[in-house]
Amino acid sequence: MSTQVRHGPNPVFTVTTSGHFSVTVVGHYTDRGVVIDRRETRRSIFARLAHWIGDFFGPVDEPEPDTEGLGAGGVTEVVWQSNRPEKRVAELLILRTCFRNWYEKTMREFGKQPNGALDSSAAPSPPSPAPRAP
Repeated sequence: MSTQVRHGPNPVFTVTTSGHFSVTVVGHYTDRGVVIDRRETRRSIFARLAHWIGDFFGPVDEPEPDTEGLGAGGVTEVVWQSNRPEKRVAELLILRTCFRNWYEKTMREFGKQPNGALDSSAAPSPPSPAPRAP
């Protein structure tokens, strides 16, 4: 299967399209630094110190989100067009291709190499159920 990828609010394709399917991915900052071998980073230690000072002396301004630390996120909504598992696999491959294309293009626009996350295995997801035979 091939995918024609177009981005933006009103993409124009060179072929006729019908129906739609989508995935909503949401990300969040956290107040946690990346923990390496159970040692805290300087950023997480300073964040804990700021909270302690705030508790002792009264409220202080919240520190900015830790953009170098731990992020949190996931898929919050899935809209499938088909109810058939084999068609959903095709829909999933199309969505993966579109997201990966957008990710790589955006990373290049930011002047970065489109490599994966530093440690995406830090919080492993539960295993997917085994595919069922038809």
